[in-house]
Amino acid sequence: MATSKNKTSEIRAEPVPAGIKNQLSRSGLWICSLYENVRVKRLMPSRNRSFRYYVIVHLLDGSSFYWNPRMSKDCILKAGAGIVVTPETLVRYGAADDRFTEDSIGFFGPTADALRQASIIKNGVVNIGKTRRLLPIIEKAKKASLQDLLEANVMLQNLFFELYHERGDWE
Repeated sequence: MATSKNKTSEIRAEPVPAGIKNQLSRSGLWICSLYENVRVKRLMPSRNRSFRYYVIVHLLDGSSFYWNPRMSKDCILKAGAGIVVTPETLVRYGAADDRFTEDSIGFFGPTADALRQASIIKNGVVNIGKTRRLLPIIEKAKKASLQDLLEANVMLQNLFFELYHERGDWE
């Protein structure tokens, strides 16, 4: 069953226990938000927004729209689509119809910045597919031990390399 994002806000806004923050911050990548199977209702009017961190979203069902300043109009996304947003990038996305369900991960750090500089991570729409590829990362990060969080970081990096090799190029 999906959780409503609008009712519960961040499911796990800071998955890092205080005792291991210093150790994890030296790893180069920090997962700062996790959303699992969250149902998002259509909000009118939609608004432009940006994040202070990177975000990857996987549309699980329903349909959504996505826009960034490079685009002349919104594009409509179906289940299996993903959205990647880099820090401070203006975007607009939301439910195209009544609602959609998503998994998403927010993250930051010098490793993410290096992947962005190498065009492994870039803004836009990517085909993630029907398999919930963010879910194993979310589940690992929720365990919240240093070892599990470090492994979740590596899993997230690996996902970006997989998407990079699969994508051809993002919109």
